[in-house]
Amino acid sequence: RSCIEKVKMVKDQFLYGFTGRNSSAVEFFGGLIDDEINPTERINKLSYVQLIDILDKNFDVYKNKGVTEDFDTCAIICGPVEGRMQCTRYLIKPGEYEKRISVAEKGMKMVSSFLEKHLENFNINEDKEDIVMAIVDAFQVMVDKGIDFDESINNDIVAYFINEGCDRPYITQKLK
Repeated sequence: RSCIEKVKMVKDQFLYGFTGRNSSAVEFFGGLIDDEINPTERINKLSYVQLIDILDKNFDVYKNKGVTEDFDTCAIICGPVEGRMQCTRYLIKPGEYEKRISVAEKGMKMVSSFLEKHLENFNINEDKEDIVMAIVDAFQVMVDKGIDFDESINNDIVAYFINEGCDRPYITQKLK
């Protein structure tokens, strides 16, 4: 099991996270993160929009040229664009290249996994009064079930929350 935290916060500006091979994620980010998936000084100077511009170019190269058989990553980057929160998801593995963008008008709930089976286990109880706790609970259930079949999961969980703020969305770390 990996002991590398696969979701990181860059200042309070944006989040990035991965599933799949760590080496593939490091290669996709091209010097913006280190081998432990930590942000480098270079990424700390970027806005979310600047980061997405760089990753879009990297994604296009992989899509046009292909990747090696052992390359696999699913990366999600979330950050503010014009006062709203946007999440960009890149799936890159041999023969499969997908970019998906989600934009939140108010709040956003998002989960992504390289293994589609995780998605079957992620069910939010929308009727709960505290929707944040409903999301945390759903995530915990997904991890508890996923640890049986996904070798990349350990039991160290960190949750990040996207807050509306007065002038822009911002991100805080809630649990560890």
